[in-house]
Amino acid sequence: MPHFNRQRAKSEARNEIQAEIPGLTAGGATSSLSTHGRWLLPPSVSAPGPRRPSEHRLHRLTHQGGTAYARPPKTELFLLAVANMVGHHTFYEDAAARDERYEQLVRMLAVSDPEWTLGLLGWLRTEAHMRTAPLVGAAEFVRARLDAGAVGFSRQAVSAVLQRADEPGELLAYWISRHGRGLPQPLKRGVADAVRRLYTGRALLKYDTASHPYRFADVIELTHPSPDPG
Repeated sequence: MPHFNRQRAKSEARNEIQAEIPGLTAGGATSSLSTHGRWLLPPSVSAPGPRRPSEHRLHRLTHQGGTAYARPPKTELFLLAVANMVGHHTFYEDAAARDERYEQLVRMLAVSDPEWTLGLLGWLRTEAHMRTAPLVGAAEFVRARLDAGAVGFSRQAVSAVLQRADEPGELLAYWISRHGRGLPQPLKRGVADAVRRLYTGRALLKYDTASHPYRFADVIELTHPSPDPG
């Protein structure tokens, strides 16, 4: 089973924030910031003085030129993934730069820790109920592992993020627009696994419409799913 743990990821992100903004945990702080209505430390407890970050974490600059803190890749990907609306600009980053950063992090972790990354992508789709980010992430996951010559996990990553009957076609459309018409076997098999789960008579009526670039028949022709033995 994938080793992504949402609570651990949130805890690591919270620890990063506490290290960078000591005032959040200072006893008797005047700030109104709190976590779920509770102070991170009770006001009666004296917090230690500001922590001096280690030198290896001070190698970046903020968008305004100040000293920045380099987050671990998993923390950076988690925080970006849960807040990234693909194609949307933010105050400091335009959409293209933000999307590229997300893709690079997925590619890196797909090779260095595929189980964790697979778990994150599945969680983004099934628990966080995001659609575009996990689809893009799964495609880049497959591409990164193919480029690295790594085997395994890619088929499962594709199947995990496909939870609605129009999504197999959307994933294929993204792959072909980004990486060309050659479909690798892990991608085809992952899509085929999802097709067996998702393609029903009701789904045909609801999602197989002319507004989709890849219709159900196109997906079946490209991936050749076998009938469900059950």
